[in-house]
Amino acid sequence: MKMKKTLVVTGSKENNITDVVQHLSPGTVVRINVNALLADAILTLRIGRNVNEWSIALPDARISSDQVRSVWFRRPPYPAASVNVAGHCREFVENEAKHFCWSLWTNTTGVTWVNHPHTTRLLEFNKPYQLRVAAASGLSVPDTLITTSFDEAMEFADLYGGDIVVKGSGGTDLFDVNGNRLGIYTNRVTRAQLEQHRDDFGLAPVILENYVPKKL
Repeated sequence: MKMKKTLVVTGSKENNITDVVQHLSPGTVVRINVNALLADAILTLRIGRNVNEWSIALPDARISSDQVRSVWFRRPPYPAASVNVAGHCREFVENEAKHFCWSLWTNTTGVTWVNHPHTTRLLEFNKPYQLRVAAASGLSVPDTLITTSFDEAMEFADLYGGDIVVKGSGGTDLFDVNGNRLGIYTNRVTRAQLEQHRDDFGLAPVILENYVPKKL
């Protein structure tokens, strides 16, 4: 009988995987760096009337769908085309591989998932959905407005005496004119500061929330 394994789906730059894996039983974990799949692995997925199986052969390991007991989906990047692929074909090759991976993950059933991609995709950059689920579960959530309207933003600020925060939806880096990466954090702002950016509101949606004092 084949030993059941935990499949870690991640990327080669995700360094904290090793710290977790060292606490698991030796030989029970197979790590897949998705960005390197097209360079390192042989991929197979077969679907039929009574067939749903896949295998991934890596340089140092091989795992098939019947060996998997659990999957840890930890921030995997998209597959990167091999250096042997011509530049004008890279986008096509990478998209084909991306679609293959999505099919593989979503057809891996009957196992325990940590961060299933279906759930991850639903929650990703979806602040309103996260808040709605949290509220339905009985948690306290801030009042939230997402708008491109300066007037709506000011009305919301006045509702809370000007004590609000602004934040981004996340997932995209912002750079200054010199190419330096800028951090986008949750910031407490005043009504006067909103006034200073009156003309910027139509450029992109902005998330506003009433300020909630920290307890820690």
